[in-house]
Amino acid sequence: MKRALLPLLLLLALPLAQAQIAPTLDPNAVTPPKPIAIAPLTSAGEATQALYAKLREQSDPEELNLFLRQMPKGADLHHHYSGSFYAETYLEWAKEQEVKINPETLKLEGYKQDPDAVTIDEFLAGPDNLERLIKAWSVAGYDPEAKDAPSPDKAFFDTFVYFGGFATKTYDKGFKLLRERARDENVLYVETLLSGVPFYLPSRGSKAQAALKKANEDLWNASDAELPKVLERLAKGWEKSKAFEKAVSGFVEELEQSHEGIDTDDFLLRYHSYAIREKPPVNVYSGLVAAFAAAERCDLIVAVNLVGLENGEQALRDYRLHMRMMQFLSARYPKVNVALHAGEITPALVEAEDIGFHVREAIEVAGARRIGHGIDLLRDPDPEGLMKLMIERGIPVEINLTSNEFILGVAGPEHPYGTFRDAGVPMVLSTDDQGVVRNDIVSEYALLATRHEADYAQLKRLVYNNVRFAFLDDATKDRLKDALDARFADFERAMADYAEAKASATPDPKPAGGPADLQLGDEPK
Repeated sequence: MKRALLPLLLLLALPLAQAQIAPTLDPNAVTPPKPIAIAPLTSAGEATQALYAKLREQSDPEELNLFLRQMPKGADLHHHYSGSFYAETYLEWAKEQEVKINPETLKLEGYKQDPDAVTIDEFLAGPDNLERLIKAWSVAGYDPEAKDAPSPDKAFFDTFVYFGGFATKTYDKGFKLLRERARDENVLYVETLLSGVPFYLPSRGSKAQAALKKANEDLWNASDAELPKVLERLAKGWEKSKAFEKAVSGFVEELEQSHEGIDTDDFLLRYHSYAIREKPPVNVYSGLVAAFAAAERCDLIVAVNLVGLENGEQALRDYRLHMRMMQFLSARYPKVNVALHAGEITPALVEAEDIGFHVREAIEVAGARRIGHGIDLLRDPDPEGLMKLMIERGIPVEINLTSNEFILGVAGPEHPYGTFRDAGVPMVLSTDDQGVVRNDIVSEYALLATRHEADYAQLKRLVYNNVRFAFLDDATKDRLKDALDARFADFERAMADYAEAKASATPDPKPAGGPADLQLGDEPK
């Protein structure tokens, strides 16, 4: 074993008595984000509202989508970097980097030698190879009736095995593509879940395995009073190690370099780091400590999250432990925001004892400021009380309609969106994993308009919520709000002109200046 690894192994085995109890998070200290007022509708706004209502009533999906594409969206706050790109895009980038692919496993060679790997051009020359890859790397063409078909949730999360590692080598092109996409979809700001910090605990050899085993047992077996001591001891030891510092500083440096030149007058990009929840507890915790440390020292990293299959065996077993980890680290790194995937489960996926508490614990224990998905919120023993708490603290649910439908089979009236809306729970609308589910932010608004009968005021409130609940300082949010006001004013004037022209036109149902002709970025006439 290398001498450099010894300190990491030793700290895993230190007795609990050497640690000090860290402060706990005070959930009552939460300050809700500053409200954002939406200006009353002008005559142009009223005309736009009427046009939108008519488009919904006419069930014209093409024209409704054109309307929604040009409507300002504000932001996309629940967005996974690796899952946001299409398989075809990854292949293009892999070809540019001379990365090969195994035509049987469909996995990129990465930086390991694979004797069966071929060039991207050789792979694409094979019959049906691209179609096979798209089906493996996304949920396109998923057939639940096919022989040996995985469950929808497994099919979704299995896609990341193919491109997840390579995604970390695409930042230069990926960040620019996100900006181009945002401009095309009239989005001002994106928060993307980028990656975990590459801090890995030593695992080779009997001593390393014994140390990991002891650390996991300490985490599992600690009482409520003892757990902070375990967490303090582990975190303090890692934070002092050279391996930890190298991983965190290297991650931050790479991000800052890749981000240079990305922010512009009309677009901002920020990041979440995370740990993967479907791992042994010491590995989850080491990932979280590194993510919090990176977020504390880098303003571009605005939050820490947990990702992965929430109904996975380890994720379910350790859910409450993970929330305690987040609670401890939120107190240790008080300036770091927490957003959590919570409640992305249904009774069809988990046993009765594993449902109905994930959202509450994410908020009351882990201190989450935003909740991703929140589907099982209504199964909380006191859903009304929990929703009231979220309203009081200004904690929104990040709504992901397409991925909820595919992964959980929850759509239309079965989705809790309507209940959240009627109760006044704050919400934002987001894409989740655009490249995997093959959606975009426009299609999410279209689903809201058609399946959930959202009126124009509700859409507009969601758009402004995307700015209100962004993890940005108030001054930056004020600037985004001003930009959003200006975009809506232009949009509503253009739609009012279009509606007037459409009403007076006889042969041409889509005159110039209407949704079919006005391009994003154009100055409305």
